[in-house]
Amino acid sequence: MDFDAPAGTRTVKRTITMAVTIDSPALTPEPLGDVTRAELGGRWDFGRSGGPSATLIPEGNEVEVPSVGDRPSRLLSQRFVAEILEPRACELFEMMRENLRHHGMLERCVGGIVLSGGASRLPGILDIAESVLRRPVRLAWPVPMAKMPSVLAEPEFATVLGMVSYGHRARTARGMQDDGWSGRLKALFADKGA
Repeated sequence: MDFDAPAGTRTVKRTITMAVTIDSPALTPEPLGDVTRAELGGRWDFGRSGGPSATLIPEGNEVEVPSVGDRPSRLLSQRFVAEILEPRACELFEMMRENLRHHGMLERCVGGIVLSGGASRLPGILDIAESVLRRPVRLAWPVPMAKMPSVLAEPEFATVLGMVSYGHRARTARGMQDDGWSGRLKALFADKGA
């Protein structure tokens, strides 16, 4: 069962933008631009206890956040950003737990839960997920394929590559032939033996 969360990266970026604006009224309320999950969360660990761990981040640590357009990037306190990210992560996994429970699937996830997407790589996010969901949690990694660029061998692409692989196998099983871009994808997967 897939769970598409309404509290993803855009929501976190908006929350950080609003908090920065409230915290520093001199700053104009501008979006965070193309800041990535790694830039927001990749430089600290949420902690292993499942409890409040933003306090584990030293006070002086800062992260550079790019701005939109020609405006210069700015430095934000890592602790400040962690204090925003950690409750959002807990909220997300609480929504996931309730969704799974509502559909009668939580008790069927005895083997664990697999997370995909870029946010699943935030340090400590798996520990938060395990704490809230009370299930083993691991990252999804794409199955390596012949001629696949190495940049795609990341959890961010696990779901889409799995869907492409499944679609290719289904089309091959029905004996369908493709030309154009889908034919090139087919050739990519043919070398893998999918």
